[in-house]
Amino acid sequence: MSKILITGSEGVLGKIITPELGKYHNLILLDKNTGINILATDIKPYFRNIETLIHLAANPAPNINWEEAEKNIELSRRVIKACYSSRNLTKIINASSINVYSYFKIYNFGKKITKETPLSANNFFGDDSYGKAKIKVEKMFERYCKEKKIDLVNLRLGCITKNDKISIQSDGSIFSSEYDIWLRHRDLIKIISKCINTNIQGNYVCVSKKGGFVDKSIRFPF
Repeated sequence: MSKILITGSEGVLGKIITPELGKYHNLILLDKNTGINILATDIKPYFRNIETLIHLAANPAPNINWEEAEKNIELSRRVIKACYSSRNLTKIINASSINVYSYFKIYNFGKKITKETPLSANNFFGDDSYGKAKIKVEKMFERYCKEKKIDLVNLRLGCITKNDKISIQSDGSIFSSEYDIWLRHRDLIKIISKCINTNIQGNYVCVSKKGGFVDKSIRFPF
């Protein structure tokens, strides 16, 4: 069984993937809700001898301000620093977001997200702090993995809901784009499992729908 460390294991994403991964792998789970606050704890000892890192920990609200977004960046910086403690680390799976794109504009203009689409943080939910922080964190992991010759997968996740249903607004309405960016729980598990068990690396948008506005050139293949 491989040794995998998961940050943010008690969040929505962590609770989706850990039961399945725990059947086949030795998991080390880090989360502030279990007493391990990455921003306030020396986490280096947990990273020794791990083979794979799944980095989920972050404030997931897309409408956070820059002060909160900076905490996401600092959290990731500390995780990367702790990675230097592992001699066996060969792969990092980083939970990024579709919000690294102005996807509402792309969708409303009838265009597609492709491999050539430039990164431009989404500002539909307020300012663009959340998306900008995700872009910065991707670049931080890219620099580290290039230096250490470690495989990296940046997963630009679509909309994942706790109840595994299409996201509904407070007034009961559903944005038409939600059907294209929804990511089912079972598909998230498939994606993470493929990242662990194959040599796939690179940047991918992760949504359940095929043939939508996320082009197959950038959509995670599962």
